[in-house]
Amino acid sequence: SPAVVGIPGSQAWRASWAPSFKGLGVFILGDNDDAGQAFRAKLTADLLGVARGVWQVHVPDAFGDVADWGQGLAPETCDGELVAALQPADAPGGPAKDLPS
Repeated sequence: SPAVVGIPGSQAWRASWAPSFKGLGVFILGDNDDAGQAFRAKLTADLLGVARGVWQVHVPDAFGDVADWGQGLAPETCDGELVAALQPADAPGGPAKDLPS
């Protein structure tokens, strides 16, 4: 079953938490600013090789942050928009594939 972990701010992540994600599929969301970009890069670096898979979810440019995007998602299109925003962290720019079920 899925789990959701919220990190309160881009500087709050601790590398010592990475082993808790061993064998899991991890989706990383961060805001569309420098801090959000650094947050995604840090988590990706710490989790690749630990987690079963790591995917970055890129907030569309029309939205400034994850909260704005979440409020703008329509229930009937939410799944498709989220999948379209996925990129495997070990192949940036590539299509989302091998998503955990």
